[in-house]
Amino acid sequence: MNLTQKFILSFAALLLIPGCISNMFKEPKPTFSKDVVLPEFSSDFNTLSDNVYPAWKSKATGNVISMVSDCNEGNFNLKSIHGLMSDSLDKVKVIEEKPTTLNTRKSYYKKVRGEIDGKAIEIQSYSVQHLKCTYVTSLAGNPDKINLNQNDFKAFLQKIDFKK
Repeated sequence: MNLTQKFILSFAALLLIPGCISNMFKEPKPTFSKDVVLPEFSSDFNTLSDNVYPAWKSKATGNVISMVSDCNEGNFNLKSIHGLMSDSLDKVKVIEEKPTTLNTRKSYYKKVRGEIDGKAIEIQSYSVQHLKCTYVTSLAGNPDKINLNQNDFKAFLQKIDFKK
């Protein structure tokens, strides 16, 4: 199994586990907020349709762009929600983190590197809040290839919108 497959498997587990846990406790499965309007992706990306949360995988690099929402008031803030993206990594090292803005909204940026099964992974993520929901969107993949999808990630971030 190559790095990309291991990353996708681990990332899919992260996105699917909440549904399994909610079944064990007879809670409703997590859903993605209906208040966010996501942009369309180019044909260079495949939609990962078996995830609870929206995610797209680059055909060329294997890098993944995804977005997670939490609408349970008080669960997460702009900084803490980044843990949803990086908690499954081993040997996590924070490269950069800072408060910022994204499309005129208060945001928090975090860049981490870590490992999954001994393979290097980098995650760049931005969080925002809208109404009662906190969102985190990320670009994740091989640190040597992640810059190849920077423009795609920036375009995605600029086109995210919320229903009024």
